[in-house]
Amino acid sequence: MADYGYRSSCSRLEFPNDDVSNYSDDQNTLHSSRDEIREWMDVNRKLRKHGLEAIHILPSNEVNLHSDRYICIDVESSHVLRTAIVSLILEVNRKDNMMQELTKSNSQLQKEVSQLTDEIDLLNAKSKDIKVMLECSRARVQEMERERSTPSFYSEETQRLRSSKSSVTSKCILLEAKVAEQEKELDRLRNEVNSFVKEEANRSKRQTQIVTDIKKRNSRNHSPVDQKCALYSCPCRINL
Repeated sequence: MADYGYRSSCSRLEFPNDDVSNYSDDQNTLHSSRDEIREWMDVNRKLRKHGLEAIHILPSNEVNLHSDRYICIDVESSHVLRTAIVSLILEVNRKDNMMQELTKSNSQLQKEVSQLTDEIDLLNAKSKDIKVMLECSRARVQEMERERSTPSFYSEETQRLRSSKSSVTSKCILLEAKVAEQEKELDRLRNEVNSFVKEEANRSKRQTQIVTDIKKRNSRNHSPVDQKCALYSCPCRINL
């Protein structure tokens, strides 16, 4: 693949029909050329940091305009290209940070949902135990009522059973109230889990939309305008 170079306005090869000696002594232009080289070196560091090929830079005296190996541009176009490259790099960094934040938020949300699910399972187990105790108490009350209706019982035994029935009945009332409270707490936790699940779905939808936007942005690089930016990742030489 041929190397491509970019030249600044200070290049003596920019106006081949003029007197090149008029430009070689222009200190301001030379200073601008050195600035351009430093700017492109900074851009190249950013490109290499992202795993991309650096853009090669050549001094103007090393460029042969009659060679097919180079492409020359002026200082203004060089500045536009650098600005476009830096903007794309910043946008990629921003998208990467956003993806990391979304991934972190989703992980935290999944952890909270898992904890709530475990808590609901524990409450369900406790509720089942209370219901079993309630059924046992009701069975005992029915048994005591049957015993009380038996004529063979003495009055003292009947009184004892009545007292025992009253105690068991009170216990049943307390257990029923506790069951109702547990059911209410379960409903609250179920609603909270549903809310977390809905929020996780929304986060996932937003994350998918961000990925789609990034893919669309990348696909636009194939347009006639963005094809100019394709040189950023290709080995090339800049004539400054």
